Amino acid sequence: MSARETLAQRRKVLLVRGAVQRADLLADAYLLQHAAAPARIGADLLQTVREHKMMIAGAVLAAVVIRPWRLIGMLRHGAAAVQAVRSAAPLLQFFRQRT
Repeated sequence: MSARETLAQRRKVLLVRGAVQRADLLADAYLLQHAAAPARIGADLLQTVREHKMMIAGAVLAAVVIRPWRLIGMLRHGAAAVQAVRSAAPLLQFFRQRT
């Protein structure tokens, strides 16, 4: 086996090894990205609160004016409406696809 053939074979081995390492790194990065999602959501929420202080104050003021027990009742109705829309979504999508 000549030196050129040896180098070509070594190159092929290194290319395969590099491809395997890239695939492993991609899988690890995917896992880390999804593991860090809750922290990213919390950081985004904190940034939103910092940027929109008046909006948060308005929401708190609205909750005080509406009264908490009435607000809880409204949230229940809103949650029921969201659940109804979610349960009807497949049917609506079916009709939308037929048109």
